[in-house]
Amino acid sequence: ATPRRHAWMRWAVERFLVLAAEPMRQSVIASALGTSQQSVSNAAGHLAGLVTDCGEGLVATDRARLLEHWRNEYTGPGGQAFGWYSLDPVAEQVSKAVEVAKFLDLSPLVSGDIAADRIAPWKLPVRGRVYVDGPVDLADEGLVPAPLEEATLITCIPRDPTLHRLVDL
Repeated sequence: ATPRRHAWMRWAVERFLVLAAEPMRQSVIASALGTSQQSVSNAAGHLAGLVTDCGEGLVATDRARLLEHWRNEYTGPGGQAFGWYSLDPVAEQVSKAVEVAKFLDLSPLVSGDIAADRIAPWKLPVRGRVYVDGPVDLADEGLVPAPLEEATLITCIPRDPTLHRLVDL
């Protein structure tokens, strides 16, 4: 058996349409995702029954069902992960990592429990995760490299090229 290629663009189209408040033209979706209209059309074709063209653009026929489909298929952003350890609270570690990444123009995206906690505090996160466009050295910020299993903070350079594209929707 040969490994399947990741369907990054189809998954991005799904995320885009789950977030879209109104029907969206393929050209608008393509521009937002940095791909071709043909790629968006191909993705929509694979999503028959979940996505329809209502004449004014593509729309999710049932957002909850489309989100569930995406959740069941999306393999995660993949990529190269780097573990960091510190005794400081996880929220402080994430803030330091975000500050350094912004300084280096690495477009940080906070994920996991810490991201959920920023929206609606509900538990004390034990590990932070920050997606960045390139490696970031946090040794000068009081963190030390650590195996991923023991890390209190993970920075990751995702393989999913669309991860940073939907931030401003």
